[in-house]
Amino acid sequence: MLINRRSAILSALATPALLSQAWAETTPEKIRMGQPTNSLSFLKTFASRALDTFAAEDMVLEYASIPGGDPAVLAAVDSGDLELAAVGSDTALAAIAKGLPFKIIYTLMNRLPYELTVSRAFLAKIGMAPGAPLDKRLGVLQTAVVGVTALGGAQERVARWLATQGGIDPNKIKLAAVGSPAALGAALENGQIDAFVLSPPESIIAVDGGFGVVLVHPSKEIAGTDKIPSLVLAARAEPSPEVRGRIVRTLRAMNVAADAVRADPNNVADKIGEKFFNKVPPQIIRMSVNSLADGLTGEGRFSDESIAALLKFATQTGSSAPQAKDFWTNDYVEAALRKS
Repeated sequence: MLINRRSAILSALATPALLSQAWAETTPEKIRMGQPTNSLSFLKTFASRALDTFAAEDMVLEYASIPGGDPAVLAAVDSGDLELAAVGSDTALAAIAKGLPFKIIYTLMNRLPYELTVSRAFLAKIGMAPGAPLDKRLGVLQTAVVGVTALGGAQERVARWLATQGGIDPNKIKLAAVGSPAALGAALENGQIDAFVLSPPESIIAVDGGFGVVLVHPSKEIAGTDKIPSLVLAARAEPSPEVRGRIVRTLRAMNVAADAVRADPNNVADKIGEKFFNKVPPQIIRMSVNSLADGLTGEGRFSDESIAALLKFATQTGSSAPQAKDFWTNDYVEAALRKS
């Protein structure tokens, strides 16, 4: 009887430890990721969050929208506050070229998704027809006030790059830091800015509202922009094995979301709209997702061709290209695809 009582006591004492171990084994791990703006061009992050594809990987995404543009997001990774930065690829390259310890590890958008949208009032003022030759349309950047979410980010770089494509000194264009994409739309409608360089839905909202015109579609009109990995995930170059494992599972979750977008873009668009854009008409979100879906190819991999296109784009936007050849890697993607 004493033996039985002793066994019962030991069993009772062991139970909390066993429960604690079981809880530790089933509690989802967290990955911390930030991006500079809630632009739908980050379609993979929106789709993975809306569909919660992280749950199947026993992961929880801690997402942060970081004011201050791409540099602020990269700084948060550098400080250890985040593990992943969703940023413009040329901004990441510029940081790496300065010696900061980052590596680009995954493509979020495999083409340039931005469009130059201008106000109808501005076009009427300068007497520009929407169907004018491309060089004439790009010429509006000589006088237009271009709104951006923050200085130093991808939108500013693309605006300056578009200026160079029109033969304009990129350092002489007029920029105004306005804030969120929604704030940029309101500023365009109210005449506070003349143009912005954003992806859908903002461009579609401006057209649908009757106050904006998409004047230039770079990915359709400027050679090579359909091959640029314009948005990427960047991480510290040498993360710990634990962080590396969480990143691999995160990429796997994002690839599942990208597959879902390609398989049924309208269904995913509805889920994204309901969760993140409930003030925007569902049809506009559907149109936006359908227009961006062709940039989700390649399962997040880089190719020699896409890296070459990125380096050329970075040079044209005034970014310094990294001297080292290992500023990018497909290792995380390949590990994610192995499902190990």
